[in-house]
Amino acid sequence: QTVTLDKIDRGNILNEIEDFIIDEPITMSISSFLPNFTNELNIYLNDTLIKSVEGVVDGDTIEFTDNELTTIYSLLPNVETGTFKFELTSTRQEDDGTTIITITNKTATGTIPSSVVPKVEFTVSEYVEDIATKIGKYVVGKSRLNIDASASVGGAGSSIASYKIVANGETFNTSQAITSLLTESGFNSISVIVKDSRGRESLKGITINVLDYALPKAMSISVNRCNSDGTFNDEGVYFKAYLNYEISPLEDKNLKRVLIQYLNGESWTTLATLTDNYSGVSEECVVSTQQFSVDETYTIRLVVEDYFTLDTTEDDLTPSYTLMNYHASGKA
Repeated sequence: QTVTLDKIDRGNILNEIEDFIIDEPITMSISSFLPNFTNELNIYLNDTLIKSVEGVVDGDTIEFTDNELTTIYSLLPNVETGTFKFELTSTRQEDDGTTIITITNKTATGTIPSSVVPKVEFTVSEYVEDIATKIGKYVVGKSRLNIDASASVGGAGSSIASYKIVANGETFNTSQAITSLLTESGFNSISVIVKDSRGRESLKGITINVLDYALPKAMSISVNRCNSDGTFNDEGVYFKAYLNYEISPLEDKNLKRVLIQYLNGESWTTLATLTDNYSGVSEECVVSTQQFSVDETYTIRLVVEDYFTLDTTEDDLTPSYTLMNYHASGKA
């Protein structure tokens, strides 16, 4: 006995879709059973229609546009993957006016590409105002860094979840940080790591140059009486000073001021100001602006000063003496 079965008009069927990277082409696998069916593919993420493609056939590749990618990323702010639904509607219009429709749905996991990461942006500036205005350079033991990473942004729809700033041997888990006084001269590394709401990290680092610095040193001052032109004269009313001192140049940005003073009662009076050199080795200076009695002792002070502090040392300008020869009569 022969049994005749009714014809089943079956449209095209969407096959399984492999998991994919969101910004890469997705290959469609479609099985066809009868001719003359037309296909429309709709792709959804979280019930949001992302893309609609008409006329798709087996072997076609689907790619998301930039605008579609932006929408996808905005729907996945806190995760790296999403479950996409692919819905294929296969339609054929019959001669009798009826329409045959076959709908198949498949899901696949799409992963945000590894290139989508947060962007690190940060600035570094001098925190100590006087150094910023007077020196304009970072100085060891004097400068503090003001680091601001708040301009960092998430990667395509994500937000910044955490910050890590590493500088001057210190670690800060904030978007802004102020270091303690810089401890090392030379090249100093600064790094900022940000993690976004998807758990992805980015690192950016820079180096800054920190100038070496030492306190000013007034090592010695030695004074001798002389004539106004500096010629040695033990009975002179003027004096010549020999100076030994050091000041850190800070790339010629530091203040260099060397003062020669004498103790005038209970206060110091400046006799000479030198501003030419950062160091002196037996540097000579004749002081002839004021006379000093040959019968008195005077305390002379060397002051070595930079932008930050000063150092001093002293020497005595002693009275002059005359060798006297007294006869037995008591007369010279």
